[in-house]
Amino acid sequence: MLRSLGNTELIIKLYQESKIGKKLPNSLWVHISALQALDPLLRLYEGCA
Repeated sequence: MLRSLGNTELIIKLYQESKIGKKLPNSLWVHISALQALDPLLRLYEGCA
């Protein structure tokens, strides 16, 4: 799973498919109360940020 974080195409795909948060051209804004609803890989990505 950690290796998947380096796969930019996968992260972008998950970002585009996310039904959670506000999508901006270069970011996905998610309220802290909604983090648990994100895809596990996006949660891990956020945790590394």
